[in-house]
Amino acid sequence: MRRLLLLFAVALSLAFAPANGFGQGRGDALTEQEGNRVREAQDIDWRVEVFLKIADRRLDAAAGQVPKLSAKDEEKWGPSPSGTPEEMLRAYIRVIDELESKIDDAYERNPGNPKMKKAMEKLRKGAEDNLARLKQLGLTLSARGEQAALESAYEITRHAQDGATDYLARESRNQTE
Repeated sequence: MRRLLLLFAVALSLAFAPANGFGQGRGDALTEQEGNRVREAQDIDWRVEVFLKIADRRLDAAAGQVPKLSAKDEEKWGPSPSGTPEEMLRAYIRVIDELESKIDDAYERNPGNPKMKKAMEKLRKGAEDNLARLKQLGLTLSARGEQAALESAYEITRHAQDGATDYLARESRNQTE
C-alpha cells in the first residue's frame, strides 16, 4: 500500500511539473534563448554570469523597469520577461535556485575546479547587488503575495551570498595553510 501511495505521489508531481524544469509561459523562469545561453555556458564562472543576467532581467520586470532591447539582445536573450511583480519574483527565485543547483553539481564533479573561485566571486557580488535591488523593490510592493515572494527572493539570495562567502573564506584559509 505504501508503495502504491508513493507511486501515486510521484506520478502526480510529474504530471504537474514542467518537462525541463523551466516553462515558457507568462512568469516562467527561462525563455528559449536564455536556455540556449545556459547550455552554451559550460564553464561554471560563465554559467554563473549567465544565470545572474537572467535573474537581473526578472528583477527589472518585477520593478517595472524593462529596458528596450536591441534586436541583437532580443535575439540572444529572447523577449523581455513580463508578468506581475509576484510572478517575476517567483521566476527570479527559480533562477537563483537553479543556479545554486548548477554550482553544487559543478563542485561535486570537480571540487578543485580553478574556475569555481571566480564563479563564487561573481555570485557574491551579484547577490549583494540583488539584495540591494530587492530591498528597494520592497518599498513599492504592498500585496500579501508580492511581499511573500519578495521575502522568499531575499532569503534565497542571502543563502546564495552566504554560500559564496563561505566558499571564498574556506579557499582563502586553504591558500594560507
